[in-house]
Amino acid sequence: MRNEDTSASHIFQVEHYKATGTAVPAVPVKVIPNASSSTTSHWLYVVDDGEVYVYDIDNNHALVKQFPIPEAGKRGVAVAPKQGLLYISECGMNSCSGSNGSLLAYDLVHNVVAWIANYSFGVDQLAVTPDGTTIYMPHGADASDGTHSILDASDGKPIGSIQTGTNGHNTIVSLDGTQVYLTGYTGSNYNFAHVV
Repeated sequence: MRNEDTSASHIFQVEHYKATGTAVPAVPVKVIPNASSSTTSHWLYVVDDGEVYVYDIDNNHALVKQFPIPEAGKRGVAVAPKQGLLYISECGMNSCSGSNGSLLAYDLVHNVVAWIANYSFGVDQLAVTPDGTTIYMPHGADASDGTHSILDASDGKPIGSIQTGTNGHNTIVSLDGTQVYLTGYTGSNYNFAHVV
């Protein structure tokens, strides 16, 4: 594959897995009722260490609000719109090194931290299923255990795992929720993508 922006060539290895195990139902934290207003707002959330900035895309990117978060060393951000939760994966001010990651859930409706889950594994760019019930979390580009954890999105507790190889880095869930794309990075031209 050739990158049109840099003209660099990249080699990818693509593997396909079938997930196994018992499905565990997760109860959504809350459902936000439909807004009574007929207008739709488009906001951009920018996460910096210790602070989140919210900009109104439709109003010349005006700063709407900002709020502190108690953690630093962010690795990834995802949102569950129906639940009104913003998820931020973090490693503190240290490198994850495959361990000691955390996941912060911020309640966008009530403007408070909903919960923080701490892990004995590293974290990186997570993805949330479209129904907002499940999170797929890579253990990080610094990890060597080759694992993506499956987390309950209502409390961050691990409910399963997928073995993919090493250095899990980015994760995307398809819009219909039927596939998860798990990628990794090893610091060389050997990158991989797994489809589950």
